[in-house]
Amino acid sequence: MTHVRLRVAVASFLLAGLVGCTSTNQVVEPETDYVEMRPLLYDYGTVYDCVAEAITEEGFQVKQGDRSRGTVETAYVPGEEDHVRHSQKGVRVKAKVVEKGPKDFIVRITATRLERNIEKDNQPGDWRYVSSDQELIDRLKARFNKQVDKRYRAGTDH
Repeated sequence: MTHVRLRVAVASFLLAGLVGCTSTNQVVEPETDYVEMRPLLYDYGTVYDCVAEAITEEGFQVKQGDRSRGTVETAYVPGEEDHVRHSQKGVRVKAKVVEKGPKDFIVRITATRLERNIEKDNQPGDWRYVSSDQELIDRLKARFNKQVDKRYRAGTDH
């Protein structure tokens, strides 16, 4: 019986350690922060390229992009520091292309305002969620629409 308890205790300890390791510095945005752009009746590759280009044109570096899954995520971008509060602002962008049917897609995109503590030895802490950045989302949507227009209107103007 004590052998079983020992196994359960060890398994619980390892699981707690794994959860702690994987959750460090992982910001999860609320689903309500995502904005949908649709309907997009274009080829999948075009929609994905337009999203990725809109994000990079806005000055963000893509940290993870998976064309087959339709996901794009930028690195955390540090912003201004508040030396009185010992904190730093930041932002991150995430997008996902979701297929609804043949040549029927929506793009779910979010821009997240973040904040982290700056320790006394200038070591930054983990990022934490603050809010959605609607102004940045609007700029990304405008850039996305320009990318789509550039590809499709250029071919129709003769």
